Amino acid sequence: MVMTVAISTVHAASGTNDDGADRIRKRFEDATSRRIDAHGTIRHGARAEAISRLKKQQKYIETPLAEQPQWTSLGPRSTGGRVKSILIHPTDPNILYIGAAAGGVWKSTNAGGTWIPIMDDANGIATGSLCFHPENPDIIYVGTGEQVQNANTYLGAGLLRSTDAGVTWSTVGLTDVGSFSRVYVHPANPSIIMVSCMNTNGGVYRSEDGGSTWSRKLSGQVYDMSINPSNPNEWFVSLPDSGIYYTQDAGATWQQRINGISGSIGRISIQQSSMNEDVLFALIELDNLAHIYRSNNKGQVWTRQYVDGQGCFFSGSCSPSGSQGFYDNYIYISPHNDQVVFAGGIDIWRTTNGGSTWQNMTQGYGDGNGANAPHVDQHCLAIHPENANIVYAGNDGGMLRSTNGGVSWSVINDNLSITQFYSFDLDPTDRRRNFGGTQDNGTLGTFGQTEWDTMAGGDGMITIVDYGNPNRFYGNYPNGVIYRYQINPRQQRIVMDGVDDSEPAGWVAPLKMSPHDPATLYHGRRRMYLTNLSGDVWYPISDPMPNGLLVTAIEVSPADPTVVWAGSNGGDLLVTDTEGEEWTLLDRSQ
Repeated sequence: MVMTVAISTVHAASGTNDDGADRIRKRFEDATSRRIDAHGTIRHGARAEAISRLKKQQKYIETPLAEQPQWTSLGPRSTGGRVKSILIHPTDPNILYIGAAAGGVWKSTNAGGTWIPIMDDANGIATGSLCFHPENPDIIYVGTGEQVQNANTYLGAGLLRSTDAGVTWSTVGLTDVGSFSRVYVHPANPSIIMVSCMNTNGGVYRSEDGGSTWSRKLSGQVYDMSINPSNPNEWFVSLPDSGIYYTQDAGATWQQRINGISGSIGRISIQQSSMNEDVLFALIELDNLAHIYRSNNKGQVWTRQYVDGQGCFFSGSCSPSGSQGFYDNYIYISPHNDQVVFAGGIDIWRTTNGGSTWQNMTQGYGDGNGANAPHVDQHCLAIHPENANIVYAGNDGGMLRSTNGGVSWSVINDNLSITQFYSFDLDPTDRRRNFGGTQDNGTLGTFGQTEWDTMAGGDGMITIVDYGNPNRFYGNYPNGVIYRYQINPRQQRIVMDGVDDSEPAGWVAPLKMSPHDPATLYHGRRRMYLTNLSGDVWYPISDPMPNGLLVTAIEVSPADPTVVWAGSNGGDLLVTDTEGEEWTLLDRSQ
């Protein structure tokens, strides 16, 4: 059974932008929208099961994966990507481990001078938290899955462990947990492991047999956990909306501890001082603003040390409505001096007087640093165990190092290939030239080297090299803002004439060049659009997708230029054999 969809025509103009918070949520929505089931959820373990099936199928494949050509990294070598966790080796501080949001675990043996990947073959390489075994730093635990409050995230494959400094990995357990916010191994009894988790089956879990069995001590979306190193039965955890909870009996009983904190509570980061167990700091997204609190009595009473009245701490546009406190949010007390505390939001902030005053140490959006400013959106920090001046920080742009306690920073991303690409295209006339759109690191291009140039900033989406004119490519920004880019000399032009930019579009709105004519391109939003003038003018060529859905995929037949397919985020498929004059919606029941 088929149905015919009529044609309509609308004419309009230019593109739109979302604030930072919306952009972050839409990234994750895009990653999950084509993977959810009829109930709006992703069945946990589906990725691991697919990998398992792939491995079982190898004996039936003519050329199994093990015999196929080896892949070589093209870079980018130094652009970086989102880093969620940092470990510094306790006896050799030149050895660092970091966990990337979607790129696995990486290792450096020269204090961040260069990096190598060490977890590429794991069933899940999205990472949330890392932890050393307290007696043997060759034993490393990785909680997989990226933890982000109020957003669908890159889910993991449970708790993993390496016993050989990252050469090999095995699954410890908790494979039904979506993501891990903290992993902690008991310093006196390493058989006891405690983890805090979010998303699927969130909560606090404890194992007393090295991870063979687990008991759930608390349910909920637990973003952060701090454990007293001198009394590992004493824990503090934070839950969005409900606040901070305390246990002194290893999770048997819990007390809410928010005395002194009032307002609409979002994400909370919390840490207990390793020098004075009575002292805690918490960074709280409260009423969409950043508030930093201190307690001098184990959380029984909290005193506010800082409030961001303008909204700039969690928002690049200094707007409370654009708060990213659910995304970039951490607190870190120096192990050398608990008067020194770092707090991460858009930038890295520091106090050297126990919280009385705070200073922005990175100024990511300018104020004198300009293009040399450290990348924005901070996620984690660690301080050298022997030298308080050496500080490492992870953000959306990779890794930073400071040698003066955070006063100035240098980028240490050499060979840290964790950039998250939305798309990639090759120049058909010169395979050394490649272009791709990346998450939060712009549209990048390479001209035969592993260092890539930034062609356009922000979030880069689709890229298409013009095979009729290799001196240019097409690309788009979030929600379908299309541009044409001349490579030499470099010039970018928005080409949206005829596209109704008020019409909803996907985060990564599809853009497809016809293999029969490079001047003919298709673009998908709620409807399909066509240009046969290299983007100068566009025309709508379909009615809206049924049920309010969006076009998310386009394909042109390589044999017949009139045959075009369009797929939706709801699984609908339309086809035309008249180059868009008439469309047929295929019946999914057949």
